Amino acid sequence: MPGVYLLVVATFCCGVAFGALIMLHFRKKREKIRVNDGHYRSRAWALRSLLNNAGPRSLCLIGDSNIEWMPAFQLDDRPIVNAGMAGAKATDCLRALQEVELDAFPETTVLLIGTNDAILGTEIEKFASAYRDILSQILGWKSRTIVVAIPPIETAVASPDLVNKAIHQEAISAGCEYIDPFINAKMPMTHDGYHLNIGGMKRFRETIFDIL
Repeated sequence: MPGVYLLVVATFCCGVAFGALIMLHFRKKREKIRVNDGHYRSRAWALRSLLNNAGPRSLCLIGDSNIEWMPAFQLDDRPIVNAGMAGAKATDCLRALQEVELDAFPETTVLLIGTNDAILGTEIEKFASAYRDILSQILGWKSRTIVVAIPPIETAVASPDLVNKAIHQEAISAGCEYIDPFINAKMPMTHDGYHLNIGGMKRFRETIFDIL
């Protein structure tokens, strides 16, 4: 009987410990979500300020870390607004844009989002729906909208080809221009499997320059 009692107590203690670990995991996950939401919200306010002061010929770049971490570059005399949000999926980008109330709108908007959705395996239907809403939000600005394919990804859960197919379809449906700067690239376009390297950034810029 003492052995049975000890077994019951040990099982109970293990259950309590396991439950505590699960609660800690989800608490940390919620904290991470709150931090990210704060980051996207602060970027939304920064975007509002930048665009409202950029002037009517501004070029707005929207996306994830491949935009936010891109070195500044010049394009004629156009003011360039970097609205990248590192770590953002399409749904995060959409939430941030929905918080932006603009008095002035960019002449041209370039959208490069979807890399994190591919890495994390977002369901294609969910991604396409969020992407569709992003385009609807941007088109409400009466801005020329250029949609960019995501670069090749080595560590993706979801197929980058499927993500780009969804991006292409949503661009066509919305009447936006679609470009793929990375197609048929003979050299690696990323330095770690998903972040653009110097060559990838150069191809992105040159493709944008060519069509503007």
